[in-house]
Amino acid sequence: MVALPVVLVLHPFGLVGHAPWLLTMAPFVLFGVLEQPAVLERLRRGRLGRWPSLGAVLHLLVVGWIIYVLGWGPVLPLAFALVATQHIRISGSWMWRPMVAWMAFCIVVGQAGIALGWVFSYFPPVTSQTAGLLGLILTGLFIRALGNSAAGREQAEAEVRRNAAHFRELVQDSTDVVAVLDTDGQVIYLSPAVVNVTGYPPEAYEATNYNEHIHHDDAAAVGEALRDVAGKPGEQVNVHLRVRHADGNWRWLEATMRNLTANPAVEGIVVTYRDVTTRRALQEQLAYEARHDHLTGLVNRAAFLDGLYEAPLRREGEFGPAVLFIDLDGFKKINDTYGHRYGDALLVAVSSLLRRCVPSTALVGRLGGDEFAVLLCSVASATQAVAVANRILEEMDTPVVVNDKQLTARASIGIAVTSHDYSDAAELLHHADLAMYGAKRSLDHHVQVYDAALVSGDTVMSRGR
Repeated sequence: MVALPVVLVLHPFGLVGHAPWLLTMAPFVLFGVLEQPAVLERLRRGRLGRWPSLGAVLHLLVVGWIIYVLGWGPVLPLAFALVATQHIRISGSWMWRPMVAWMAFCIVVGQAGIALGWVFSYFPPVTSQTAGLLGLILTGLFIRALGNSAAGREQAEAEVRRNAAHFRELVQDSTDVVAVLDTDGQVIYLSPAVVNVTGYPPEAYEATNYNEHIHHDDAAAVGEALRDVAGKPGEQVNVHLRVRHADGNWRWLEATMRNLTANPAVEGIVVTYRDVTTRRALQEQLAYEARHDHLTGLVNRAAFLDGLYEAPLRREGEFGPAVLFIDLDGFKKINDTYGHRYGDALLVAVSSLLRRCVPSTALVGRLGGDEFAVLLCSVASATQAVAVANRILEEMDTPVVVNDKQLTARASIGIAVTSHDYSDAAELLHHADLAMYGAKRSLDHHVQVYDAALVSGDTVMSRGR
């Protein structure tokens, strides 16, 4: 339509062909009508829409009419290339072949009309036909190159779409959550898998900061990890944290943070995390079972020895640890008389009794069979340890009822208290063991204290109840 006033001005001077004014103007108006999106859409959806190139063909025919009615047809095939560019962009690269075919048809018909004298041309016959042939070849090559370029672009776009769809499927169905944060911790992207981990949809985290959803005990460690990652492009850090679930509980996550701010396709910190609550609970359970007696729940021998090694030895003028070695008297007889079920019930009752009788800071363990030990972390003298042992023996005077049978626990207790002469805390257990055997030899249900200053060899000093 922009060219229409130019043609109106030049037509009276004979510079745009010798055809009647109406015949010259008509194709411009028709071309403008065909350019309207509503008309093109009607052509696609109407009864003729079964031929998807119909709109392009009509465009080319009208362009052929325009360039040949103006008398400059042999040198204006570039107009065909402009129309081809438009329709290849709209319909796709496949359009270049029908466009070349119909463009060639228009030029051949136009050049034939010039040769027969039916169509006016400003060029001599030979020049006109030569220009038409060259225009046909060059325009055809241009449209072909345009189509191939569009095909390459379409292939690349299709590959991008396939990769994007593949990524979406992987991310959506993955049990791992993928998040992208900026360097301040703001959530930029969150994969749909987050609803399987936290119970909240991704929308619940939009425009929020990461620490709004993290357990307050873990926020500092996560913040430090994020700062470490944010300051170093390419840096990767692993961290464990708890996040709030929609059911009100906390879930343990194992997260990997990686700084991809330098990657133009990401420009953020990528965080991949998974729910490890069950795995962590299993690990904690296995760790607990490895250090505790399965029957009584007390620490086992290995854990008790670890606690003993960690206990600080007495220094001059300071308090130090003491060990009570407890061995049940007559326990085998209970097992032989009533069976192991009764014996196990008595062991459980004794373990509960020991917990009640010792300070909260003490370590109580079952060393094996009917042997127990108590580590008193800080006593001033053997008198304090003896008081604890006597309290244990007094509690044992109360019978334990198992299936209507009354069972009474009896025990011999050996005590060893550190002095500044000790070089190894574990030596306490050995001395308490020796004192316990001394108690067994002295009297049933008795307490005995090991005192190296008053004995020779492995003799022990007795301090009964």
